[in-house]
Amino acid sequence: MSARSRPNCGGVRHLLRLIRGDDEIRRSL
Repeated sequence: MSARSRPNCGGVRHLLRLIRGDDEIRRSL
């Protein structure tokens, strides 16, 4: 997973937000 996390930094952050369920962050972006 660490290997994928490095190139997909943005993807990892998006996944973390999806897992957390931070709908507020989505609306802000």
